[in-house]
Amino acid sequence: MTDGVIATNQNGAIILLNSPALELLNVSRETALEMPITSLLGLEETHTFEDLVENQDSMLIEIEREDQLSVLRVNFSVIQKEHGKIDGLIAVIYDVTEQEKIDAERREFVANVSHELRTPLTTMRSYLEALAEGAIGDKELAPRFLSVTQNETERMIRLVNDLLQLSKFDSKDYQFNREWTNFIRFISLVIDRFEMTKEQHVDFIRNLPQREVYVEIDQDKITQVLDNIISNAMKYSPEGGHITFTVDLDEEKGLVLFSVKDEGIGIPKKDMDKIFERFYRVDKARTRKSLAEPASVLR
Repeated sequence: MTDGVIATNQNGAIILLNSPALELLNVSRETALEMPITSLLGLEETHTFEDLVENQDSMLIEIEREDQLSVLRVNFSVIQKEHGKIDGLIAVIYDVTEQEKIDAERREFVANVSHELRTPLTTMRSYLEALAEGAIGDKELAPRFLSVTQNETERMIRLVNDLLQLSKFDSKDYQFNREWTNFIRFISLVIDRFEMTKEQHVDFIRNLPQREVYVEIDQDKITQVLDNIISNAMKYSPEGGHITFTVDLDEEKGLVLFSVKDEGIGIPKKDMDKIFERFYRVDKARTRKSLAEPASVLR
């Protein structure tokens, strides 16, 4: 869709508009012609035509279109005759719905990341201050304080690495390094690593085929995906819970389906269609322990 264009006379009544403008504003040409531009743009309660001429260069408006709310940017230019008399107004309309959505999600994500970084930084500062004030000489406290500081540092590094990974995925030059891999052996090694290092009492259940299954994958990237999924499952599993790993084969379609099922609090149905959106995070009130790995990285 090209940009929408609207022209008015000196009184603000619409005298011309193109087809994209009609589509963007969800209005017919018959309805729009001769209508005040303030009414067409839904501004009649907040702006006069004189306001648009004298004070307004650009603004955002919301229009309901196809049962969805669209965000439009409108740029205004005054039509003036040589002697300076106002002869009308030109409005150019752009659909910025997706950009505004991304910007809003980015702002929320930055706020979430700032909160997540503030917590370990505050903890580290407290422990480092205690060490500086004399705890460094305590053979019992010093190792504990240093261990906490190291863990919090690693937590921040993981968060920053996730952000860098998202940036790499955005690059047009990004390429996967695919190679044929025995997927069952590959999956088993990943699960083994978590089973050996897990701290809480969570049982791992494996439902894996008893034969070799080869797939063409980027092992490093799939390892990162699996690490994130399994880490999240462990973070949100209750003590004594079960995490079930299942590999199903769809021979007809040539697909290998891998699933991880835990007994955590789950994701609300209302959020299911949004979990792979960039910067999206489920309601913070439902989370526990710490920020889960972004689903956009997993995707």
